[in-house]
Amino acid sequence: MVVPVAVPAESRREAEIVDLVASGMNNHHIASTCFIGEKMVKNYINQLLAKLHSASRPKAAVKWPGTALSSATGLR
Repeated sequence: MVVPVAVPAESRREAEIVDLVASGMNNHHIASTCFIGEKMVKNYINQLLAKLHSASRPKAAVKWPGTALSSATGLR
């Protein structure tokens, strides 16, 4: 069972990136979609993992409020 967490203030970019992670995109595709470099995507994802106390991208996507995955698990 995944426990919802209180997420500190999110930026629009963080929300966009976590939604793309939740949809299954890899860093290269996220970078292309957001018009940023892959290194920047890695930085955002590392920050998100730290904020959510998650060890993996899928767990972070489930914990993040408002993603399709969090909605499916009832964590809105």
